[in-house]
Amino acid sequence: MAAPAVSRRARHLARLGAILLLSGCYSGESASPPYIPWGCIVDIDGTVTIRNRVFAEAKQTLQWVREEEVAVFYVTARLATKSAATRRLIAISKLPAGEIFLKYDLREDSFHYKVRTIQRIQRTHHLLFGIGDKPRDIRIYTTCGIPAFLLRPRSDAGWIALRPAIEEAVSWKTVPFDNYGEP
Repeated sequence: MAAPAVSRRARHLARLGAILLLSGCYSGESASPPYIPWGCIVDIDGTVTIRNRVFAEAKQTLQWVREEEVAVFYVTARLATKSAATRRLIAISKLPAGEIFLKYDLREDSFHYKVRTIQRIQRTHHLLFGIGDKPRDIRIYTTCGIPAFLLRPRSDAGWIALRPAIEEAVSWKTVPFDNYGEP
């Protein structure tokens, strides 16, 4: 007896199913979402530094944040022409390593530049918080949907006062999130 004719489409679907099973893409169970690392946003001028002097408490707190496996992103409205000086300041001050985002377009206002930059970072990281020294920074962070901390006073005392809130925010990493940042 001759084998029944199998349509071309049926053969294609069978091959596709075999490929999915062999590759582990389909195991009958729902796949876990990909790991998305944690991060935080930090302004530089007036938040980490005043007149190119780094606050000791800022350095200590941000080093602790990095030890907790939270990436530090320095988002500043400094112009890109100050890139070398900014990188040198962070290196010499021994602030934790982190990606530095500087403004390239003189015509773009700081608010829209920072919002756009933070939204780009949010594509690859769950952001736990943002720290800034101006109410505008707080509006930027809340516009992006992340908890915001206002540094007051702009000094080591301000960082000491914020430390418990930062520690609490970092403890949120233990809460499971879905791919869209929703608990």
